[in-house]
Amino acid sequence: MAGNAAAVYPAAVHVARLHPAGRGISAYALSRGAGISYPSAHRLSRAGGPFGRMHADTLDWLCTFFRVQPGALMEWAPGRRRH
Repeated sequence: MAGNAAAVYPAAVHVARLHPAGRGISAYALSRGAGISYPSAHRLSRAGGPFGRMHADTLDWLCTFFRVQPGALMEWAPGRRRH
């Protein structure tokens, strides 16, 4: 990215809202259950938390853990900027 331009990520990831109890999920539980690193789980478990890019394997692990299609995890959000 050149200069001071903010990076644009036109997709938002919504993991917190998928927890069956409707109250989000802890980073620890997400990390252990989905098999992803704790730092990634921490960012994903926070509503609106910053997340720049996601590998296909991570998306697969999350879909398997929550038993959902990728569309349940991701939302297109044009103009969303990472700060």
